[in-house]
Amino acid sequence: MMYALRTLSPDSDGARLYARWIETLWGELPLCRWLRGNIAVSTGGLPYACGAYVRNRELVAGAALLRDDMEDRPEWNPWLGCLIVRDDYRRQGLAGLLVADVIARARALGFDELYLFCKIALEPLYLAHTFARVELREYEGRDSVVMRRAL
Repeated sequence: MMYALRTLSPDSDGARLYARWIETLWGELPLCRWLRGNIAVSTGGLPYACGAYVRNRELVAGAALLRDDMEDRPEWNPWLGCLIVRDDYRRQGLAGLLVADVIARARALGFDELYLFCKIALEPLYLAHTFARVELREYEGRDSVVMRRAL
């Protein structure tokens, strides 16, 4: 199946759907307000959100490039976050396409490293994209692995 990656512009149908997915999984994050067009704050090209569309019209996955995603690590920026692939489209390479897109955007914005945190079970996905473990810790009540990738 062919997928099209597109930037999710604030207040677009795709951005609002992606915001709903994020809220379902993690609650309302500042990114959700930006996606809905409720806050226009964007500095240095961040936040950035991209989506994968099937048949060029149906959003099936999304990811974001964020600032300060882990509140107690303000010295680490930017972050790959909110990677979501709809259940019925998993195991088709979409996560990898979105990770590559966010990496390319971070590089284009002049960053020299990229961070993320995820469930421990997801670590192999990011290791395949040359992220390395920085620390294993509890964050927001969950065991998480924090990873970094040089750009």
